Amino acid sequence: GGVIQRAVKAGAKVKVVLLTNGENILFTFIVYKKHPFLVRKDFLRMGEVRRQETIKAMTTLGLTESDVISLGYPDRGTLEIMTHHWDQAGPYRSGLAREEKVPYPEAMSPGAPFSGESVLKDLELILSDYQPNKIFVSHPADANRDHRALYLFLRVALWNLDGKINVPEIYP
Repeated sequence: GGVIQRAVKAGAKVKVVLLTNGENILFTFIVYKKHPFLVRKDFLRMGEVRRQETIKAMTTLGLTESDVISLGYPDRGTLEIMTHHWDQAGPYRSGLAREEKVPYPEAMSPGAPFSGESVLKDLELILSDYQPNKIFVSHPADANRDHRALYLFLRVALWNLDGKINVPEIYP
């Protein structure tokens, strides 16, 4: 948050990319709803609640809603996608929401299959369009699997774009 505030204050253009909406954390939902639920649409609704919370937090820091890009890939599933869901392997099936494609209409690529190719395509498009000179990303040794996956996908996307964009500084 502090980095974003300083960047906005300095007049820098900032984009925040959400790899997942965070729909697969059962404990959070129990606390939020005050009772457990296991209905697919409730998990997707909670993913949307979490996306809106992120937008609200980012606008508090000085960004606009359009500065937040949601990809909508499966919470707690992106490392599995990175390691096992390429080419002919077929899409990953998410845990609690039981989806095989991006279910959120507000996501960058609604309906995109949960595959390594889809994640890379989205990240490469963002990097090509935005052309960042600095990227702040989760550390590759982070305890959260999705955070590790984001770092790995980012590195592959940058390798794929080698020579097509200026190489940004990476800050894990």
